[in-house]
Amino acid sequence: MQISKVKQVITIAISLMIFVIGYHFLRINYLVGELGAVRGSFYFYVLSWEVLVFFSAYYILHGKKRELGLKWAIPIALIIPVLAFLATESCWDNAVRNMLFPAIIINICIYALLELGFLILFGNFNAAFIMTVFLGFYMGTVNHYVGDFRGDCFKASDILVVGTAAKVADQYHFAITDGMVRPLALLLWIIVLTRFFSFPKIKGIKKHAVMAVCGIAVIACEFMLFYYVPIFDKLGYEIYPFRPEESYAEYGATAGFIMTFQDSRIKTPEGYDTDEVTQLLAAYGDNTDSVQDMPTVIAIMNEAFSDLSVLGDFESDDYMSDWYGISDYAMRGFVYVPVCGGGTANSEFEFLTGLSMAGLNVGVYPYQQYNLENAYNIGHDLNKICGETIAFHPYTASNYNRINVYRNFEFGSYYSKDDMDKKAPVINWGVSDEADYNKLIELYENSKKPSFLFNVTMQNHGGYGAPETLTIDDYVSVGEDYKQFSSFISYLTLVRESSSAFKNLLDYFRGSDEKVIIVMFGDHEPGLMDGSMEAIHENDGSVEASSRIYMTPYMIWANYDLGHGQVEKDMSLNYLAANMYELLGIKTDYTGYLLDLQKQFPIIGVFGYKDAAGTWHSYDEQNDKIDEYFRVEYHELTGK
Repeated sequence: MQISKVKQVITIAISLMIFVIGYHFLRINYLVGELGAVRGSFYFYVLSWEVLVFFSAYYILHGKKRELGLKWAIPIALIIPVLAFLATESCWDNAVRNMLFPAIIINICIYALLELGFLILFGNFNAAFIMTVFLGFYMGTVNHYVGDFRGDCFKASDILVVGTAAKVADQYHFAITDGMVRPLALLLWIIVLTRFFSFPKIKGIKKHAVMAVCGIAVIACEFMLFYYVPIFDKLGYEIYPFRPEESYAEYGATAGFIMTFQDSRIKTPEGYDTDEVTQLLAAYGDNTDSVQDMPTVIAIMNEAFSDLSVLGDFESDDYMSDWYGISDYAMRGFVYVPVCGGGTANSEFEFLTGLSMAGLNVGVYPYQQYNLENAYNIGHDLNKICGETIAFHPYTASNYNRINVYRNFEFGSYYSKDDMDKKAPVINWGVSDEADYNKLIELYENSKKPSFLFNVTMQNHGGYGAPETLTIDDYVSVGEDYKQFSSFISYLTLVRESSSAFKNLLDYFRGSDEKVIIVMFGDHEPGLMDGSMEAIHENDGSVEASSRIYMTPYMIWANYDLGHGQVEKDMSLNYLAANMYELLGIKTDYTGYLLDLQKQFPIIGVFGYKDAAGTWHSYDEQNDKIDEYFRVEYHELTGK
């Protein structure tokens, strides 16, 4: 048999196999209903797959391209940015008809500029077409999964935490939707068709090198354009702090992403004056050089520890009886944190610095994006007051740039999962709270006294599988209406275990002769993908209703009498360390200012703020005192 005949037979056989595999994937997922809800599109995708495989096989067998000139290349080049834009919005199921028309034009222009950059970089229309549509598909797909897993949108700052996200990605289920299959089919069509048609391109190594350099320069200029030109400000577009998905739906995912990119810069507040802020703070005084008889301070930020009953009523076992059964607390209530479903480092930032994310731009991760060398933080204070400062997180040390941040915050030691017993118990997929607290006790026993220990736990981190995936047999029982939500049941079970572990930790310190104060709070509510939180929480879009998804429990406890009785109050997280300082008799000018501000505005969150009368406000309502706070915050963040 001739070699050409063998090639034909092999190509046809492989093509048939690929088609059959693709057909069965579509049949199983569509006809069973796992892929998407658009049943009629099944036949369209089968036909598309068949034609794609046929053309691919034909190209392999014949390998001939048809040369097309600029009269074809230019019109197609004008269409490609439109297709890339539609691919982006399709992937996360955004209805283009509901977008603002100027925003549609801006999104298309963004892709046109990127296409131009790719064209110059590669000197090849074919490559520019593929790269542009691929980028649109990528933007939409990532936005889809970020929305699914975190209930948020893909922001520029998320690129900086991609390493952290990658480490936990295998804990989530990546489902494919109709909206993603359509642009994927489009991308495959463009890849296949560019194999059949050849457009004008640069030839020669030297010319390619020159074009590549020019392309890099053009893309760099586009980068600067996207970063600095305030076209969105001129149009009055802004990302809604606590409803970014609505902003993205109006402006498009690509434009929204660039808006968060522009917002990532630290901007000097209007009317800021260094001398004015310095004089304002000086009135509060500082006693950190003279504090006596300090206890050991332990602060615990518990991963995804929350009480979902704040969202609405649901029937279940009492999964937090151990938490609410602690009767010898000094202070407790709820803190309003800056994130939901993810973004742990931003809650950590608020607690350690007392700086509210509400005063910063949407989508920012200060740990990743800002130089925090000069930022106010309690690590600096307690390093001066206590004998030793220790940070501990039983997971990867480099997550969220913690190694550098903890160094800036003057923690003398940082312990991570590398310092844990390799056989430490696991309940979900992270080290259990019980194992975490055992390590915390070990660090406490080996530390100088008094000391400051800051601990970030890991047990309750998403994703959340079925209860059967937990390494315990006794699950929280829920009512009939909620038994369908397996992740919900798993999460409540994890919270119950967290409450029990914390109760046991306090039992240990009740037996200690050395004075200890413990602060514990949850970093955010969970990102549950089973629809349970939406079923419980009726969000009417008001500031008050939206604030509930940012509530987590907190407690301040001591094994000795602090002389303040027992206090129950809610606050935003930026106030928590200042309240702990007040119980300890520690004063700084900034925490003094915060305590004074708290009397007027007990809650200042990314979703809005609440005044002393209990009225909730949006930041659309101008308030001189809030504006003053953001000027003070800028001073404490930058040291300027």
